[in-house]
Amino acid sequence: MSVPAEQSPHQIIWVAVSWAGIAIVGLNLPVTVIDVAGSRTAYVPWFAEIVCVLYAALWVSALVLILRRRRARKAMQATVILSLAVLALHPLTLRTGGSQYPPLLHLVGAGLCLSAVVHLRLATTLIVPAASAAVALIRIPELGVGRAWGEAALLAVSAWLATFAIRIVVRANDSVDDAVAAAARASERELRARRQTYERLRWNGLIHDKVLAALRAASRGAGDTIPRDAVALAATGLTALTGATQPRPGALAAIWREHAERLGLEVAVDVTGDVPDPEVRLALRDATREALTNVQRHSGQRTAVLHGILTPTRATVTVTDPGRGFRVSETGHRAGIATSIVARMRAVGGHAHVRSTPQHGTEVRLDWSAAGPTAASQDWQLGLFAPIMVVGAIAFLLNVFLAIDQWRLSPAISLTVAAIVVLAGLTVATTLLTPSDWNWVPLAVLAVVTIAALAGTIPQGAPESWRYWFLGALTPAVGAMAFRFRPWAGLALAGAATLVCMVADALAGRSVWQCLVGPVPVLITTAAAGQLVRTAFDSAYVRTAEAMAEDIQARLATAVSEERALEDDRRTEALQASIGPALQLIAGGGRLTPALRDQLADLESAARDQLAAPDLVDPAL
Repeated sequence: MSVPAEQSPHQIIWVAVSWAGIAIVGLNLPVTVIDVAGSRTAYVPWFAEIVCVLYAALWVSALVLILRRRRARKAMQATVILSLAVLALHPLTLRTGGSQYPPLLHLVGAGLCLSAVVHLRLATTLIVPAASAAVALIRIPELGVGRAWGEAALLAVSAWLATFAIRIVVRANDSVDDAVAAAARASERELRARRQTYERLRWNGLIHDKVLAALRAASRGAGDTIPRDAVALAATGLTALTGATQPRPGALAAIWREHAERLGLEVAVDVTGDVPDPEVRLALRDATREALTNVQRHSGQRTAVLHGILTPTRATVTVTDPGRGFRVSETGHRAGIATSIVARMRAVGGHAHVRSTPQHGTEVRLDWSAAGPTAASQDWQLGLFAPIMVVGAIAFLLNVFLAIDQWRLSPAISLTVAAIVVLAGLTVATTLLTPSDWNWVPLAVLAVVTIAALAGTIPQGAPESWRYWFLGALTPAVGAMAFRFRPWAGLALAGAATLVCMVADALAGRSVWQCLVGPVPVLITTAAAGQLVRTAFDSAYVRTAEAMAEDIQARLATAVSEERALEDDRRTEALQASIGPALQLIAGGGRLTPALRDQLADLESAARDQLAAPDLVDPAL
């Protein structure tokens, strides 16, 4: 369905509803013409032909108006009035008996469905029940009181299903903004949870790389002089405590090369591109620097290779050294790598893989890829559709009940009962199952096989009335599949089920077109309407989300800032009181007594334990 760019989200949905309305009449019009041509004595001369011409004229008028992007309300109102008039004239113009459904009632029912588009409340409270009662009175002479009112009840439920669907669509039309806002709130909650994890891991990495390294270097230095690398690390740690932790400008390749030179390493750096996302950039920067630091500390070699491919949506960095290697499973190595490298990448949605074998070197590989666009939540769509399926379930039960004279005479009654259970299960599954790209296929295959089994066991000489009850029973599942699953899934199922019935009729020597004047128009219309409305809702949802994108991004940015500030405040308050004085002592570059070195070593050990097992170690220690 093409949508002009200037249409609002609400207009998009109403256009889809209008298309669905005229589709109902459009599909029933040729069916009625064919049926009238085959039953020329059903009405007084020329009555049915004139009625078909009037319907066709009004349908073309409505179609032209919609194609011109104008409202077709008057043409639809005229169609409803015509349908009521034809229904009222039926007792005077219908002259054949028998159980065959009067041909014009197909068009009358379709035309009355437009009353839901024209005047929803009037359609629900007056037009549908009055029209259904009139149909019952027309059919009593041929069917008897019980079956006539049963048939009228199904007509009423089907019409109420259409009006109820329109009512839900109207409400959902007004709730598109609410749905987008709810999705934004859910995104904000998810983002806050991720940011809390990210900020915690960011601080853990900073403490491991700077604070613990400074304490370790100072406590293990020779003599009473503080090593220069300890002074530099302590100064960096103190800077972090003031909140100055943003990645500095410059290409990542240059930052890594400078870090390698400061460590005294000979590193072949081959890096292309860059990553614009500041959080991902920071994680890659620090994780790679820590990998280079590990080469200097543990490999026993002074050479390494750093290779990186960086893009805005994907990044891969590997650091390889030919050193002594180690067993990755060893506890000491595993804890340090998990805190300083793996956790950093995981916090931004990336991965870190460390491969190492004793005496055969080490490779650290960092991978990150941007998350794809998030699909609209299915929750509100299911909430929209579930009430409609309650009425759909009633329609299913009525189709089965009113066709009892057909299916109880089947030569394979147990197969028919099993098929009814399958169709009921399909109705439930298509309503509640979470849609995916593939899971509609086995449902559709099961439905087609079931329809084929029922069509192949139609009793010989079965009357045309309710012969194809199983297609009517399949209609709710088709509507659910059209609305909730992949585009064209519902239409594909409706078309396949119809084709199976036509083939079965041909093999049995019946007219291959007979099912087309039964429930097939409703089946096809339901599939088309479901897809039209679903497509319209998706388009309206996207249009609304685009309009609200600036506000949503501002809220998400605020959430990021708030979570960063909360974690910064919590960590700096704790660190300044416990480790801050020690870092100031080391950064001052003064002299250390053996007692001070022992205190720094104890402090480093306690802080490392707290970092490794925060839930097991008392922070006060």
